[in-house]
Amino acid sequence: MEEVRTARQLVDADGATFILREGEMVHYADEDAIAPLWKGRRFPVGTGVSGVAILERTSVVIEDVYADRRVPHACYRETFVRSLAMVPIGREAPLGAIGAYWAHRHRATPREVAALEALADATAAAVANADLRVRMERAIALRDEFLALAAHELNTPLAAVRLRADALARGIRGAHGLPDLGPLHAALGRLTDTVTGLLDFSRASQDGIALDRAPVDLAVLAREAVEAARSRARASGTVVALDAPASVVGDWDARQLARAVAHLVDNAVKFGRGSPVDVTVRDAAGEGRISVRDRGPGVPGEERERIFGKFERAASPEHVGGLGIGLWMARAIAEAHGGTLSVEAAPGEGAIFTLTLPERLPLDA
Repeated sequence: MEEVRTARQLVDADGATFILREGEMVHYADEDAIAPLWKGRRFPVGTGVSGVAILERTSVVIEDVYADRRVPHACYRETFVRSLAMVPIGREAPLGAIGAYWAHRHRATPREVAALEALADATAAAVANADLRVRMERAIALRDEFLALAAHELNTPLAAVRLRADALARGIRGAHGLPDLGPLHAALGRLTDTVTGLLDFSRASQDGIALDRAPVDLAVLAREAVEAARSRARASGTVVALDAPASVVGDWDARQLARAVAHLVDNAVKFGRGSPVDVTVRDAAGEGRISVRDRGPGVPGEERERIFGKFERAASPEHVGGLGIGLWMARAIAEAHGGTLSVEAAPGEGAIFTLTLPERLPLDA
């Protein structure tokens, strides 16, 4: 480990050890020395100098190991050690200790002890951060596993409810005095979109975005996405307009791009709050570009990367619904194609999301 080499160099010692506490034992995990010390061995925490440093949470300086009753002399006779300094790793609940050893009689100076303590503090912080990363990664994995399981479990009863609702609608069509099933179908549609989104997200998180490339006309794809969005936007009074050339063809995955564009348009409708949404398709220097502009509150500069994270939002869920995965999915799809998804915005002026795709094929491909 780098820590033992650094410890030895810091104080010009003849050896150094890195010791970890394992319950009621201490483990001499690594060493760097002129001759073997105790690497790989374990001792009861209360029987040596490392245990003193750990249990008492204090640095220990011993000028002559054979004149100090805290030292297990039998263990030291097989080594070169005559003097030592031992510092705990961590102040509140030490994870272990770092020891420095000299073959000659030497009393570690306050400056040498301070240098070892600084190294120990840095080591404690690094270990804590590594442990935190492991815990966070596990928590994220568990969350994604739960979402995948929940989506699969919800999908089966949801399909059954949709079938019953459709059958009920057919049975009462034309009847009078019976409830309107429109709201039920709308609610089922939203729930279906949520479950589908969770399934897509869980697959993308665990396996990445799989592409089935073929010649795709981005202009045609955008027209279809806008037509679908217009029906969803009608309830909020949002007008979705399209400006596209006749054709912009590239070697892309039509299904995945349709999902990305749908996420961007739905996001614009949601945050535009009834204001117009403009969708623009352009053929630029061998790239296909599609931009979606809303006239909502915009995205402050410091938020423009955060909103592309998993379950991140540009607004509180109290004000805007959704799972917070649409922009993450859209960017993941863009990057799977080797492209980008970015946002330009200013508060109060709306936002422009631009998806750029490379590897456009010639029009006659």
